[in-house]
Amino acid sequence: MYLKFNNGMSISIIQEKYSYSTDGETCEVAVFYPDGSWYDLDGCGNSTSVRAYVDADELAELLVEIAAMSLVSLSKG
Repeated sequence: MYLKFNNGMSISIIQEKYSYSTDGETCEVAVFYPDGSWYDLDGCGNSTSVRAYVDADELAELLVEIAAMSLVSLSKG
């Protein structure tokens, strides 16, 4: 599933056989800036970070966090 927020951010949510997920329990998540570049989900400066084995509560928190970002906070510099 790929969702785009009104602020331009987008999120990819995957639950497949070869992803970092557990069927029916967790999912793999990646978040992208409006320009399509990767958002650093792990806080380590990785240019292509995904968050693995995200449960429903963590996903809900992440969705709220990403949706609430203002255009000012989206600056990568």
